[in-house]
Amino acid sequence: MMNRTLNAPRAARPLRLVALLLALATLATAAPAFAAEEEDLDDVPGEAVLKTRYEFVKFTVDGRSSWENHHYEDKFKTLIIRGLSRSDDHTIVLTPMDDKVEPYTLTLTAADFKRQRIRKKIDGRRQRVTVFRATRKIKFAKKRAEAAKDDAGKGDKGGKKGDKGGK
Repeated sequence: MMNRTLNAPRAARPLRLVALLLALATLATAAPAFAAEEEDLDDVPGEAVLKTRYEFVKFTVDGRSSWENHHYEDKFKTLIIRGLSRSDDHTIVLTPMDDKVEPYTLTLTAADFKRQRIRKKIDGRRQRVTVFRATRKIKFAKKRAEAAKDDAGKGDKGGKKGDKGGK
């Protein structure tokens, strides 16, 4: 009986060796797939995610008013501009449809694009995709002329409501 208990660990050694070799073979075949993904990231264009409080904000990218690769999300208040070169600086001018606010000028540099892994629907299946995004929350400033008119309008009527100014 003692011989069987002493020989049991020796019998398990080949199974452990096979499992170890199988794990190493799996890692060796998977490593080139990960390396190939890392090499292709230089060609991935960037995208700008601009969150505003206004719907359907008009925009220009580097002076070009027609940019086909964009869409709106979150009740049309988030603008996503795709296809931006990550190596160049971009100037984006956002103009809301409200006349009471000024246009907002934004400059994106290469350092602004951060790598993110997102789930995207490709060919009917959800897959993980690597993107480079620059995300900003945009706060538009009110026009100065409008603010001055509002302040002047408040001071015109002195006195209480219904006061006619005489006895």
